[in-house]
Amino acid sequence: PLEGATSEHKIYRAENLKIAPGSCGHHLDISVMRMGDNGTSHNPQAGRYKRETLKTTKYVELVIVADNREFQRQGKDVEKIKQRLIEIANYVDKFYRPLNIR
Repeated sequence: PLEGATSEHKIYRAENLKIAPGSCGHHLDISVMRMGDNGTSHNPQAGRYKRETLKTTKYVELVIVADNREFQRQGKDVEKIKQRLIEIANYVDKFYRPLNIR
């Protein structure tokens, strides 16, 4: 949901997203990774410490795509498609909210 809103969402067109085609949008800085003595990947900054994971809000990026079949199923009505996608986003949000994931 939008900041301060409970059921309003931003919807972006895929062509307006600033990510490379075929990528998930995640940026892992491989330069901080190095190979350990046993040949496995090692991150020197990955110190382990306890934290209150259940109290910390975590965020995920949700991308929902309505393909042509769904578009046809909704009678080629763009507003109906938007409403359907918002309903799906709210449904997914209800699963993640108890885990403090937004």
